[in-house]
Amino acid sequence: MNSKDLENVDEVINFINTTIPDEVVKFRLHLDKETDRGCALMAAAFLDELLKKLLEKYMVNEPNSFKELFTGSGGLSSFSSKINLSYLLGLISEKSKRDLHIIRKIRNEFAHSMEIIDFEHPPIASRCRELHHNVFRDELSPRKSFVRIAFGVAGLLNGAMLMVEKRSVHENIDFDSDEWLKGIVSSEKLLKEIALYQINNNEQK
Repeated sequence: MNSKDLENVDEVINFINTTIPDEVVKFRLHLDKETDRGCALMAAAFLDELLKKLLEKYMVNEPNSFKELFTGSGGLSSFSSKINLSYLLGLISEKSKRDLHIIRKIRNEFAHSMEIIDFEHPPIASRCRELHHNVFRDELSPRKSFVRIAFGVAGLLNGAMLMVEKRSVHENIDFDSDEWLKGIVSSEKLLKEIALYQINNNEQK
């Protein structure tokens, strides 16, 4: 490794230290201490929670409605639905959506297996090779690839939270306001003119 490589590594470390929250860094460190099953379950749960926070930051400030949809048996409480909704709202990229779904499927492999399996289990190792966000494009073991990419996607979700603009609630229509009443009058006038035009047009035929 030459001095230029060292400078690049220093820049990467400095970037991580200055832009990635402590909770994301701690998440990465905790993954190393987990069993393979624990690693997969923890990573998926953490990313699930980040997606929830991203969506909450984007959507209008209505805590009760949000809680009803995103917790318990709410329609958007599943990891899968949060991934798809975040993509459809333009909050994450297609590749991020794909990696998140792969991580979700790896989580499910571990969670639903009655056997003791690890990241070398062929179906899981195969899914790890499908993951996209390997920044350095190097060859890694399935577990190391999973951990690196889960951490990278967590960083992307955090970046999205920094950039997203919160939606505002649409104002209610005030049916007693002057603007609304003027609009009604204008609409009625327009409808009368259209009706008169149609009558005249039919008489000319």
